[in-house]
Amino acid sequence: MIQHSGMPFHTQRIAALILAATAPLLLVGCSTPSRDDAAATATSSATSGASGTDGASSSPTTHEPAEDGSDGTALDSPAPTPTTPSGDGRVLVQPTLTSWGADDEGLDAAAVISGIVEATGTCTLTATQNSAEVSVSGPGNPSASSTDCGQDLVIDRAKLSAGEWTIKISYSSANFTGVSQEEKVEVK
Repeated sequence: MIQHSGMPFHTQRIAALILAATAPLLLVGCSTPSRDDAAATATSSATSGASGTDGASSSPTTHEPAEDGSDGTALDSPAPTPTTPSGDGRVLVQPTLTSWGADDEGLDAAAVISGIVEATGTCTLTATQNSAEVSVSGPGNPSASSTDCGQDLVIDRAKLSAGEWTIKISYSSANFTGVSQEEKVEVK
């Protein structure tokens, strides 16, 4: 059974979703500068950057996303909003795996399709090991700026043999289609 922080994977995923939903609210409540404060800060930053006395570089800093290390938590940025049509007229998207793992109940995974908000799509989790393939499907769930895959995407442990499985999540609707990158999951 894979556990992180002493919590079962399913509990951990719910806790992460709650934290992700409430963190922005907590940060907004901590500090909201007035117009005068914002203007003073902008003027101060521009002045110190122009004079070069603070030692800071005036060019913007770019941070590359960290590698996920196949630990079940993606750190890579979500894919940009899709624009390329597929051969059947649907727009190609790439679901981004956000969590995955296996425990005594089974193998589960979640993904997000950024920039697409619709309730009519189907998410399919597929796990392969050698020539064996097991899949389970569930609905895509719209959020404010994306469609989320994860509800009901659990492959029952009884359908899986022990060992390393390769997983991916595909998304399909009348307007969009696509497949995530693959990840490895160890089933014990």
